[in-house]
Amino acid sequence: MIRKVHRGDYERIIQLVYHELWPYTRRSFPGVRFSRKDLLKRLRTSEGLVIGGRHKAAYGFVLFTRIGNGLYIDLLVVNRRARSQGLGTSLIVAAERWARCHGLAYAFLYVDAANAKTMGFYEKMGYKCRGYDEHIKCYRYEKLLWI
Repeated sequence: MIRKVHRGDYERIIQLVYHELWPYTRRSFPGVRFSRKDLLKRLRTSEGLVIGGRHKAAYGFVLFTRIGNGLYIDLLVVNRRARSQGLGTSLIVAAERWARCHGLAYAFLYVDAANAKTMGFYEKMGYKCRGYDEHIKCYRYEKLLWI
C-alpha cells in the first residue's frame, strides 16, 4: 500500500536512509557525518510517499519536491530485504503521477557515483544520464513526463 509520509514514519525513514543510502555517501565523502537534523528538515519540507506492510512498517519511501517545472526526486529507498519486488518502481511511478497531476514536465534526480546498480534501475525507468556533478560526486538523471 502506497500512502503519504506522515510524522509517524520519520524514525523508520531515518533508519532506512542511514542503513541503505548512507554507505554510498560515505564512499563519496569519507569525512562527512550523518545529520539526522538535516534529514528531518527535508522530510518536513518535501512531499513523500511510503510503502508500508503489516503493522505500518515502512519498506520503502520516495521523497520529492517541485522545483520550477520539474519534479526533484530527493530520496528513494527500499529496504534491501524487500528489493526486487517492484516497490521502487511503484514509488517512482506514484511520484511521477503526482508530478503529472501538478502539471510538471520532467523529473530529475542525482545518483551517487558509487551506486552503479541504482543507475541501472533509473535507466530501466526511462531516465537518461545528463551529466556528472564533480562537487557532489553524483550523476544527474532526467526524464520527460509529457511525451
